[in-house]
Amino acid sequence: MPQALAALEKCKAIYEGLSEWPFLARILVQTASVIVGTEPAKALAALDHAVPLIPAEDSHLTLLAELLRVDCLIEVRRPMEALQVYRRCSHLFTANPSARMRIRGRFAGARLLAALGSKQEAERLFEEVVDRDIEHELYKDAFLDLLDLYGYHVKAGSLEKAARVCQRALTDPSLSTVTHEQLRTLWTQLLEAAQRQAISQDLLRDLRQYLNAHWKHPAVVPPVISLR
Repeated sequence: MPQALAALEKCKAIYEGLSEWPFLARILVQTASVIVGTEPAKALAALDHAVPLIPAEDSHLTLLAELLRVDCLIEVRRPMEALQVYRRCSHLFTANPSARMRIRGRFAGARLLAALGSKQEAERLFEEVVDRDIEHELYKDAFLDLLDLYGYHVKAGSLEKAARVCQRALTDPSLSTVTHEQLRTLWTQLLEAAQRQAISQDLLRDLRQYLNAHWKHPAVVPPVISLR
Protein backbone atom coordinates (compact mmCIF):
# COMPACT_ATOMS: atom_id res chain seq x y z
CA MET A 1 0.00 0.00 0.00
CA PRO A 2 2.77 2.58 0.71
CA GLN A 3 4.07 2.14 -2.85
CA ALA A 4 0.60 2.63 -4.30
CA LEU A 5 0.05 5.78 -2.25
CA ALA A 6 3.44 7.16 -3.27
CA ALA A 7 2.59 6.61 -6.94
CA LEU A 8 -0.80 8.27 -6.51
CA GLU A 9 0.82 11.27 -4.81
CA LYS A 10 3.18 11.69 -7.76
CA CYS A 11 0.28 11.55 -10.20
CA LYS A 12 -1.66 14.01 -8.07
CA ALA A 13 1.20 16.53 -8.17
CA ILE A 14 1.54 16.15 -11.96
CA TYR A 15 -2.17 16.67 -12.66
CA GLU A 16 -2.38 19.62 -10.27
CA GLY A 17 0.58 21.20 -12.03
CA LEU A 18 -1.06 20.71 -15.43
CA SER A 19 -4.52 21.80 -14.18
CA GLU A 20 -5.92 18.49 -15.44
CA TRP A 21 -8.85 18.51 -13.07
CA PRO A 22 -10.78 15.42 -14.30
CA PHE A 23 -7.60 13.32 -14.02
CA LEU A 24 -6.89 14.79 -10.59
CA ALA A 25 -10.43 13.87 -9.50
CA ARG A 26 -9.84 10.26 -10.58
CA ILE A 27 -6.55 10.10 -8.65
CA LEU A 28 -8.21 11.49 -5.52
CA VAL A 29 -10.99 8.90 -5.72
CA GLN A 30 -8.38 6.16 -6.18
CA THR A 31 -6.50 7.47 -3.15
CA ALA A 32 -9.70 7.37 -1.08
CA SER A 33 -10.30 3.77 -2.16
CA VAL A 34 -6.83 2.76 -0.94
CA ILE A 35 -7.04 4.38 2.50
CA VAL A 36 -10.76 4.07 3.37
CA GLY A 37 -10.12 1.08 5.64
CA THR A 38 -7.19 2.63 7.54
CA GLU A 39 -7.70 6.41 7.34
CA PRO A 40 -11.39 7.01 6.62
CA ALA A 41 -11.34 10.66 7.70
CA LYS A 42 -8.47 11.37 5.30
CA ALA A 43 -10.33 9.45 2.59
CA LEU A 44 -13.37 11.66 3.17
CA ALA A 45 -11.19 14.75 2.73
CA ALA A 46 -9.88 13.35 -0.57
CA LEU A 47 -13.44 12.79 -1.76
CA ASP A 48 -14.45 16.31 -0.74
CA HIS A 49 -11.58 17.57 -2.90
CA ALA A 50 -12.45 15.27 -5.79
CA VAL A 51 -16.20 15.68 -6.17
CA PRO A 52 -16.27 19.30 -7.46
CA LEU A 53 -13.68 18.29 -10.09
CA ILE A 54 -15.62 15.31 -11.50
CA PRO A 55 -17.17 16.15 -14.89
CA ALA A 56 -20.96 16.15 -14.76
CA GLU A 57 -21.13 13.51 -17.50
CA ASP A 58 -18.85 11.06 -15.64
CA SER A 59 -21.58 9.17 -13.78
CA HIS A 60 -19.27 6.18 -13.23
CA LEU A 61 -16.69 8.16 -11.24
CA THR A 62 -19.46 9.98 -9.41
CA LEU A 63 -20.91 6.64 -8.32
CA LEU A 64 -17.52 5.35 -7.19
CA ALA A 65 -17.01 8.49 -5.12
CA GLU A 66 -20.47 8.24 -3.55
CA LEU A 67 -20.10 4.56 -2.61
CA LEU A 68 -16.69 5.31 -1.12
CA ARG A 69 -18.26 8.14 0.88
CA VAL A 70 -20.79 5.66 2.26
CA ASP A 71 -17.91 3.39 3.32
CA CYS A 72 -16.01 6.28 4.90
CA LEU A 73 -19.01 7.49 6.87
CA ILE A 74 -19.66 3.97 8.13
CA GLU A 75 -16.01 3.69 9.21
CA VAL A 76 -16.17 6.96 11.17
CA ARG A 77 -19.47 5.83 12.75
CA ARG A 78 -21.79 8.30 11.03
CA PRO A 79 -24.30 5.81 9.61
CA MET A 80 -27.21 8.23 9.30
CA GLU A 81 -25.13 10.47 7.05
CA ALA A 82 -24.07 7.37 5.12
CA LEU A 83 -27.75 6.50 4.66
CA GLN A 84 -28.44 9.94 3.16
CA VAL A 85 -25.57 9.51 0.68
CA TYR A 86 -26.72 6.00 -0.19
CA ARG A 87 -30.23 7.18 -0.94
CA ARG A 88 -28.83 10.04 -2.99
CA CYS A 89 -26.78 7.75 -5.24
CA SER A 90 -29.02 4.66 -5.36
CA HIS A 91 -30.42 5.59 -8.78
CA LEU A 92 -26.88 5.63 -10.18
CA PHE A 93 -26.05 2.02 -9.37
CA THR A 94 -29.50 0.56 -10.03
CA ALA A 95 -29.40 2.06 -13.54
CA ASN A 96 -25.72 1.28 -14.16
CA PRO A 97 -25.13 -1.08 -17.13
CA SER A 98 -22.26 -2.74 -15.29
CA ALA A 99 -23.36 -5.76 -13.24
CA ARG A 100 -20.32 -5.26 -11.03
CA MET A 101 -21.30 -1.70 -10.11
CA ARG A 102 -24.85 -2.79 -9.30
CA ILE A 103 -23.44 -5.50 -7.05
CA ARG A 104 -21.04 -3.05 -5.36
CA GLY A 105 -24.01 -0.81 -4.65
CA ARG A 106 -25.80 -3.69 -2.96
CA PHE A 107 -22.67 -4.49 -0.95
CA ALA A 108 -22.59 -0.90 0.31
CA GLY A 109 -26.24 -1.35 1.26
CA ALA A 110 -25.37 -4.48 3.24
CA ARG A 111 -22.64 -2.64 5.14
CA LEU A 112 -25.06 0.19 5.84
CA LEU A 113 -27.74 -2.16 7.15
CA ALA A 114 -25.15 -3.71 9.47
CA ALA A 115 -24.06 -0.29 10.71
CA LEU A 116 -27.68 0.66 11.38
CA GLY A 117 -28.24 -2.52 13.42
CA SER A 118 -30.39 -4.44 10.90
CA LYS A 119 -28.40 -7.63 11.38
CA GLN A 120 -30.59 -10.22 9.64
CA GLU A 121 -31.23 -8.02 6.60
CA ALA A 122 -27.51 -7.22 6.36
CA GLU A 123 -26.50 -10.88 6.46
CA ARG A 124 -29.07 -11.80 3.83
CA LEU A 125 -27.81 -9.06 1.51
CA PHE A 126 -24.14 -9.96 2.12
CA GLU A 127 -24.89 -13.55 1.09
CA GLU A 128 -26.81 -12.36 -1.97
CA VAL A 129 -23.87 -10.17 -3.01
CA VAL A 130 -21.49 -13.14 -2.87
CA ASP A 131 -23.97 -15.19 -4.91
CA ARG A 132 -24.05 -12.47 -7.58
CA ASP A 133 -20.23 -12.12 -7.54
CA ILE A 134 -19.91 -15.82 -8.33
CA GLU A 135 -22.75 -15.78 -10.85
CA HIS A 136 -20.96 -13.06 -12.82
CA GLU A 137 -17.54 -14.72 -12.36
CA LEU A 138 -16.28 -11.77 -10.29
CA TYR A 139 -14.07 -14.07 -8.27
CA LYS A 140 -11.79 -11.42 -6.81
CA ASP A 141 -14.83 -9.56 -5.48
CA ALA A 142 -16.24 -12.84 -4.16
CA PHE A 143 -13.10 -13.58 -2.14
CA LEU A 144 -12.92 -10.03 -0.78
CA ASP A 145 -16.62 -10.01 0.09
CA LEU A 146 -16.33 -13.37 1.83
CA LEU A 147 -13.43 -12.02 3.88
CA ASP A 148 -15.47 -8.93 4.81
CA LEU A 149 -18.42 -11.15 5.76
CA TYR A 150 -16.06 -13.30 7.84
CA GLY A 151 -14.83 -10.16 9.63
CA TYR A 152 -18.39 -9.01 10.21
CA HIS A 153 -19.29 -12.30 11.89
CA VAL A 154 -16.09 -12.36 13.97
CA LYS A 155 -16.72 -8.81 15.19
CA ALA A 156 -20.31 -9.78 16.10
CA GLY A 157 -19.08 -12.87 17.95
CA SER A 158 -20.88 -15.19 15.52
CA LEU A 159 -18.00 -17.64 15.17
CA GLU A 160 -20.08 -20.48 13.72
CA LYS A 161 -21.22 -18.20 10.92
CA ALA A 162 -17.61 -17.06 10.37
CA ALA A 163 -16.60 -20.71 10.07
CA ARG A 164 -19.34 -21.30 7.50
CA VAL A 165 -17.96 -18.44 5.40
CA CYS A 166 -14.58 -20.22 5.29
CA GLN A 167 -16.23 -23.51 4.42
CA ARG A 168 -18.02 -21.86 1.52
CA ALA A 169 -14.76 -20.33 0.28
CA LEU A 170 -13.16 -23.78 0.44
CA THR A 171 -15.97 -25.85 -1.07
CA ASP A 172 -17.85 -23.69 -3.57
CA PRO A 173 -17.34 -25.43 -6.94
CA SER A 174 -16.91 -22.19 -8.91
CA LEU A 175 -14.41 -20.72 -6.46
CA SER A 176 -12.47 -23.98 -6.31
CA THR A 177 -11.57 -23.64 -9.97
CA VAL A 178 -9.65 -20.40 -9.29
CA THR A 179 -8.35 -21.06 -5.76
CA HIS A 180 -4.61 -21.66 -5.63
CA GLU A 181 -3.08 -23.71 -2.83
CA GLN A 182 -1.78 -20.68 -0.91
CA LEU A 183 -5.26 -19.21 -0.85
CA ARG A 184 -6.76 -22.54 0.21
CA THR A 185 -4.28 -22.62 3.11
CA LEU A 186 -5.32 -19.09 4.10
CA TRP A 187 -9.02 -20.00 4.27
CA THR A 188 -8.15 -23.13 6.26
CA GLN A 189 -6.20 -21.00 8.75
CA LEU A 190 -9.10 -18.55 8.98
CA LEU A 191 -11.42 -21.47 9.70
CA GLU A 192 -9.16 -22.59 12.55
CA ALA A 193 -8.92 -19.01 13.84
CA ALA A 194 -12.72 -18.69 13.89
CA GLN A 195 -12.97 -21.84 15.95
CA ARG A 196 -10.54 -20.37 18.48
CA GLN A 197 -11.67 -16.73 18.25
CA ALA A 198 -8.07 -15.87 17.38
CA ILE A 199 -8.32 -13.13 14.77
CA SER A 200 -8.12 -9.34 14.95
CA GLN A 201 -9.64 -6.68 12.70
CA ASP A 202 -6.13 -5.31 12.03
CA LEU A 203 -5.02 -8.70 10.73
CA LEU A 204 -8.13 -8.93 8.57
CA ARG A 205 -7.22 -5.58 6.98
CA ASP A 206 -3.77 -6.97 6.16
CA LEU A 207 -5.32 -10.11 4.70
CA ARG A 208 -7.63 -7.98 2.57
CA GLN A 209 -4.59 -6.30 1.04
CA TYR A 210 -3.09 -9.74 0.39
CA LEU A 211 -6.28 -10.96 -1.30
CA ASN A 212 -6.54 -7.81 -3.35
CA ALA A 213 -3.07 -8.39 -4.79
CA HIS A 214 -2.74 -12.18 -4.77
CA TRP A 215 -6.21 -13.72 -5.17
CA LYS A 216 -5.18 -15.09 -8.56
CA HIS A 217 -1.47 -15.80 -8.10
CA PRO A 218 0.39 -16.74 -4.88
CA ALA A 219 2.62 -14.26 -3.11
CA VAL A 220 6.35 -14.91 -2.80
CA VAL A 221 5.90 -14.88 0.97
CA PRO A 222 2.52 -16.33 2.04
CA PRO A 223 0.47 -14.70 4.79
CA VAL A 224 0.56 -16.45 8.13
CA ILE A 225 -2.12 -16.40 10.77
CA SER A 226 -0.63 -17.06 14.18
CA LEU A 227 -3.27 -18.63 16.40
CA ARG A 228 -3.07 -17.30 19.92
